Amino acid sequence: MAEFDRIAEKDRILSVLGRAYVYANSKKRDAMRRELSKLDKESPGRIGPLNVVALYGLAGDKETAFDLLDKIDPVPFVLARLKFDPDLDPLRGEPRFDDYLSRHHIDKL
Repeated sequence: MAEFDRIAEKDRILSVLGRAYVYANSKKRDAMRRELSKLDKESPGRIGPLNVVALYGLAGDKETAFDLLDKIDPVPFVLARLKFDPDLDPLRGEPRFDDYLSRHHIDKL
């Protein structure tokens, strides 16, 4: 986490987001949520909603991830990330992922 302390000197938001990803990948949901709360307080809207979906998926909280994904419009950037972003791998293959694609008339990726 020391690297994120150095990053914070230049970009506090990026530092907090990095910490959130570390915690999510470590399945430390409470710590991840604390970092997300900091982001929401310090810079609401700076972090894209699909990043938050990915964080919850990585942390193993698929229910929250899919609840948030359902609120996102499938614009081209979202579709590209759905197809290629490895941070979303925990959600792929889940029935709700396929349902999202189907509801938005998107062929399986």
